[in-house]
Amino acid sequence: MGSVILLVASLIFLVAASGISTASAEQEHVAVRGESITISVILLQNGTYGDPVPEQKIEYYDQTNNLLLGTDITNVSGLASIDWNIPIDHVLGPTVINATFRGNESIFLAPSYQSFILNILASTEIILYDAPLMLAPDDILSFSVILHDDMSNPITNRNLSVFMDDILLATAITNSTGGASFSIHCNSSWSIIGENIIRIVHEQDIVNYYERAETIFSFEIQKLQTSIQSNFSLDFILLDESLDFEVELKSIDGGISANLEVLLDGSHLTVATTDISGNSTINLTIDDQFSLGHHFLAIFYNGSERYSETSCIIEFDVVSPAIIDIEISSPAVIGLETDVIISLCDVLVHPIETILFVSDISNGRNMSIQTSDDIIDINIKFAFFGPVGLHDMMIEIGNQFIINRTIMYNISIWSQLELTFLHSNTLNFASPN
Repeated sequence: MGSVILLVASLIFLVAASGISTASAEQEHVAVRGESITISVILLQNGTYGDPVPEQKIEYYDQTNNLLLGTDITNVSGLASIDWNIPIDHVLGPTVINATFRGNESIFLAPSYQSFILNILASTEIILYDAPLMLAPDDILSFSVILHDDMSNPITNRNLSVFMDDILLATAITNSTGGASFSIHCNSSWSIIGENIIRIVHEQDIVNYYERAETIFSFEIQKLQTSIQSNFSLDFILLDESLDFEVELKSIDGGISANLEVLLDGSHLTVATTDISGNSTINLTIDDQFSLGHHFLAIFYNGSERYSETSCIIEFDVVSPAIIDIEISSPAVIGLETDVIISLCDVLVHPIETILFVSDISNGRNMSIQTSDDIIDINIKFAFFGPVGLHDMMIEIGNQFIINRTIMYNISIWSQLELTFLHSNTLNFASPN
C-alpha cells in the first residue's frame, strides 16, 4: 500500500474569547468558576497564516481532569467555538484546556491540537453591614463587611481597601470569620457636603485563586442644624436701664462653644462667646446707642465645618418717661398772646420728635405743635381766654414710646385792668395843702 501525505492543519486559540481575562503580570488566562466562558479556535491549513478549513470537527477537553467539554464544526472562516459553564465545584487553579482536531485523510489533513492554561478562580463577595445613611462633617464613618467565596465560606487574612473616588481611605485584614470593620474620620480631605460614594475592594489574587470583588454604598453628609434659644421675654425696656439675658447655642448633639455676633438694627453691637455647654450671658445697656422706638437685636452664629449657621431675632421697644417743663416769661393775660417755652426730652436729655397737643381745659382752646429730634426747647405763642384764675393746661405727647404721655399744668390767668381818669378840681397843676 502506498503512503498518504497529509497536510499540516494548525489550531489557533482565540484567547480573548468571552469570559476569559488576562492577568497582566504573569500573562495568565483566568476565568471564574460558576460563570460561562466561550472558547474558540481557528483551523488553518499549512500554518498560522494558511487558509481556513471549514466543516471540520473540533473537540474541546479539560485536559487536567480528562473531561470532554464539547465539540463544534468549523465555519467558512475555520472558526469553531463552545460555551463552557465552569462547574461551581471545579478545582481551583491551573487547568489545561485542549482543542483537538483528529485529522481528515479524505482531504489529506493531519491531526492537530492546541492547548493553553486557564487559571480557575473562585468568585468573592463583599457583604456590607451597618452602613450609615446620613452623617455630619467630623463624624466617624463606621461599617463592617464579611468576605465570602463562591461557596459562601468566609475568606480569612485577605486585604480589603476602602476608596472615595481614587482616594484610599483605609485598609483592613479579614479575621477568622472573614469579617473586617472600618472607622474613618469624615474630614474635609475627602468627604464632601452631599452624596459620598464609597468603594470597598478586594483585589484579584492569582496565587490563592480568588477573583476581585467590589461593593459600593453611598451616604449623605449634611451639617448639623443649630439653633439659638434665649430667655429674653420683655416687650419694652426703659431707656438708661441695663439687663442681662441668657442665650444657648445648641444642636442635636448638645451645646456648642462658639462666638456669636450681636447686631443692633443691623449694626455690630458686641460679640458673645458661649461656653462648652453652649451658654452665654449678654449684657444689654440701653444707652445713647438706642433711640426711642422699635429695635431688632440679631444674634448670629456663622457655622463651622460641622454645624450650620443660625440666628435669633429679638424685637423690643425702647421707652422713656418724658421730662417736660413749661416756662412763661410774663404773666398770662386774657386776650393776649403769651410766650410759652416748652422743654421736652427723654431721660438721657435727648430731644423727642413728636406732635404736642396743647389744650386749655378751662375754655377748650387747643393747638398742636410738631417737634423735631434736634431741639429741646420749643417756643410757642398761646392766647389765653377767660375766665380769670387758675387754668388747667394739658399737654399730650403723640410719641407712643413715651410712658407719661399726658401732663397737666396749672397756670394763673390774669385780666388786664384799664384805668380811666374821669374828673379833677385842678387846672393842670396842684400844690401842697
